[in-house]
Amino acid sequence: MDFKPVKIRKRGKRYCLDYYRPNGERRRISAGSDRSVAQHMAVQFNNWLIEGKDPECEIERKNRVEKRQRMTLSGLFPEFMEKHGK
Repeated sequence: MDFKPVKIRKRGKRYCLDYYRPNGERRRISAGSDRSVAQHMAVQFNNWLIEGKDPECEIERKNRVEKRQRMTLSGLFPEFMEKHGK
């Protein structure tokens, strides 16, 4: 599969990743204000694009998995008491 590599661009004080989705749509994603973080994200995005995956969907999937793994009763109790324990 032919793909264009992800480009890192500085816009003001922040870095953006410019890339093309597997369906050909051009996207620009904010990558924060640190260049090393932007470079790490660009490497991840390139790997996903080589595999034919959509990077935005992969990030959402990764966040859902992490959120599901983090939720425990001991972690939920303080938040519950803060919001509802009056």
